[in-house]
Amino acid sequence: MSLDYEGIQRIPENWLDTCYNDPVVMSWIGDVDFPESLHEMLIFVQKSTQNDRMIANNNSLPQSFKHWWCHVRTERKRRQSRGETVEDNVPPLYPTIQRWKNIIHQYHNIINDQDITDTDVITVFITWMGQLYTDIVLFDNEHGRKTIPRLDGEIISLGGERTTRRETMKHIKKQGVKIFEERGFIEGKQYWNLLCTKYTI
Repeated sequence: MSLDYEGIQRIPENWLDTCYNDPVVMSWIGDVDFPESLHEMLIFVQKSTQNDRMIANNNSLPQSFKHWWCHVRTERKRRQSRGETVEDNVPPLYPTIQRWKNIIHQYHNIINDQDITDTDVITVFITWMGQLYTDIVLFDNEHGRKTIPRLDGEIISLGGERTTRRETMKHIKKQGVKIFEERGFIEGKQYWNLLCTKYTI
């Protein structure tokens, strides 16, 4: 996968520091109408601040600062409510990509759980689409060949005939869009949609 973007800043080391030192964040939380839920927070920050910036560290997909900040705040609150220790560098929890990291680890034994990065998930998606595309071109049937990914409920496993190859392909494409949307990575979503046209059949 090739995503080259200029102007991406590093992820802040301490979320709490942004609450006291970042003028934009201070304007958000200083508003008496600042909401508590993730969905409402994202709507609020999008409306209140027109500009955004992209942030990333090594081996991570870029994310918008607004999405990072709101997701980290939500994850910190979740951990606090469970009585857990909340460290300064709590990562954001993006549900869709985290779910696929778990699925890839549990059902495909491709890489160790701790080694699965955001980019790995997208790379696996692209690999699956390539396999499906080739299989559709070569075989005019829906037999469950054991090396070909198939949608099985909410997961993708190898082999099986519960769904068609095109249904599996469609699901992968939608999940990719959702991953980029969850992190506010507009350019990534555009890249993904363009990439998916290569696998239209």
